[in-house]
Amino acid sequence: MYIHLLERLALPALSRVTPSRFWEQHGEMLRFEGLDRAEQERIQTKRLREIVAHAFTHVPLYREVARERGLDSRSIQGLADLSRLPILTKAAVQAAFPDRISAEGMDRGEWRFLSTSGTAQRLMILQDFGKRDVARAAEARAFRLGGGYRPGHRLVEIPPDVCNIACGLEGETMGGVWDQV
Repeated sequence: MYIHLLERLALPALSRVTPSRFWEQHGEMLRFEGLDRAEQERIQTKRLREIVAHAFTHVPLYREVARERGLDSRSIQGLADLSRLPILTKAAVQAAFPDRISAEGMDRGEWRFLSTSGTAQRLMILQDFGKRDVARAAEARAFRLGGGYRPGHRLVEIPPDVCNIACGLEGETMGGVWDQV
């Protein structure tokens, strides 16, 4: 009963009174999975064209790369055309970070800076509320597919850093996971 109330009332209501749209994104993912393969491919191609057009129009680094390659937003019509785009090196992304690798006019007040486990010399991951909502929706969907978990089920999540400490990646410890919580 609790799970049903959460999914049918509380989470949809939350979408109406907060900026979070993760539950709507979750529903969109479920609807997408129910479509036939041809319709899924049509939507994916449409979204690919939209994101490429947006990047070429609003992201300085991608606009420069497109010009250098003689590309415009019509150049990328489907997955087969992706090979025409150059692979950006880590150095190029770092040199452009964050101003030339993010869309012009973004509200930086909504950015969340995330870190990686030492794969870059400096913080390079940005996430706005839209990206956060999609990530939360995908996580909810993955939990449901992977183990039948639905919002409201009891769940324990052990952050990766705790495992690094407790599992010995940062040297041996005398305690266990619970000592790190």
